[in-house]
Amino acid sequence: MDTIHVPPAPAPAPAPAPSRASTTIITSAEKAAEPASASRPSTTIIPPAGKSAEPAAEPAPGAPGPGAPGAESAPPPEPPPMPPPLPPAPPAPPPRRPPAVATAGFWRQVWHGCLVSSFALVAGTILLLLLLSRGCSQLAAGIERGRASDPFAKTGVESLNLGSEASEEDAPRVLYVRLRGEISSESGVSSAWAPDPGSAPAALRAIRRATLDPEIDAILLDVDSPGGDVTASDVLWDALQAFRASRQDTATPRFVVALFGATAASGAYYAAAAADCIVAHPTTFTGSIGVKIESINIRKLANDNGVQAVSITSGKNKNMLSPMEDLTQEQRAMLQKQVDAMHARFVEIVAKGRRLSEDRVRALADGRILLAPEAKEAGLVDEIGYLDDARAEVRKRLGGRMPLYVRYEEEGELLRSLISPSYVGSVLREAIPSAGLPALLGTPAPRAE
Repeated sequence: MDTIHVPPAPAPAPAPAPSRASTTIITSAEKAAEPASASRPSTTIIPPAGKSAEPAAEPAPGAPGPGAPGAESAPPPEPPPMPPPLPPAPPAPPPRRPPAVATAGFWRQVWHGCLVSSFALVAGTILLLLLLSRGCSQLAAGIERGRASDPFAKTGVESLNLGSEASEEDAPRVLYVRLRGEISSESGVSSAWAPDPGSAPAALRAIRRATLDPEIDAILLDVDSPGGDVTASDVLWDALQAFRASRQDTATPRFVVALFGATAASGAYYAAAAADCIVAHPTTFTGSIGVKIESINIRKLANDNGVQAVSITSGKNKNMLSPMEDLTQEQRAMLQKQVDAMHARFVEIVAKGRRLSEDRVRALADGRILLAPEAKEAGLVDEIGYLDDARAEVRKRLGGRMPLYVRYEEEGELLRSLISPSYVGSVLREAIPSAGLPALLGTPAPRAE
């Protein structure tokens, strides 16, 4: 028996085919050369150290033996080919940004739309509040005076409760007119941003309407004003003169009684000089007979701060009273001449209305303020008293008959004022003098002072 020593199998290489133990194979030729009685040598495989020996498996019957044709061992299978490496992944594209729609023009349109919307909202809110406020006040006043049964309310006239007065329809009617605040041709505004019924334009409309109303026999003018524009004061004076002259040659001539409140000076006294009788409170400030034109000059201040005015005019005097130009002596003389002419008319009107000499009035017409007792002593007022004294004077001039005091109403006055182009101008005109900056807008108008 042959002994075959099998060396230990080498260490397995990475993914190698499994190793086989070497064997001795007896070919068919060698087997034929052996005697028939000789037994087939057995093959013993000595395993490597550390492993137990196992007998070789006998081939199955009918299977080709080791030396049979076709029984050669197949070559070890080749390892499967490795798949080709994957190509590197392309770099990820940068994150896509949303299209830029918020351009400068877009934001400008958004801002403009916000401004327009805010302005419309604020204006609408103010208008609504004013309408509600005025409507509530008129409703409350109507309930208080019982206007539902007042026959004059239907014609735009409301009766007033100024004390004990007649209620018969055939009683003489006296129009009550209030003159409040600064006298100007622009419609004034009250603290509630509503048109002031005591403004000079409202008083002027009432006086002119009364002139054409045959039922009005007299006017009670309630004055509390520091004055204002010369022209606006002169227009009021002329309207009162026209009212008085409208029934001068009849048995019941028309007349005007003025009642002075806290102040009735300058232009307010100018207008009230047309009254037939003036009743002043004991503490009334009146007088101030005079005219002035005022402006401010900021040329030096502007030059010190690098501000230069550019003005193209058609003549050397067109820019007169500009805050950026100095007055020349010639221009000052021109303005003084105009002031003197208006002052002379003021003196003439007072002298004619108060039945005084012009020399006496001119002595008082230096702009001084007079208290009511001094004014009465100087002949500028007739009586010292209150509302009841003014009413007593009216009744005396009516021959003792008890009058019915009425006042005109103007429907839609609030809406007309808000949509009027002069509304903003009137607000600025009142706001600028109160801020101590007169005549910043335009050429200042002459004022009765």
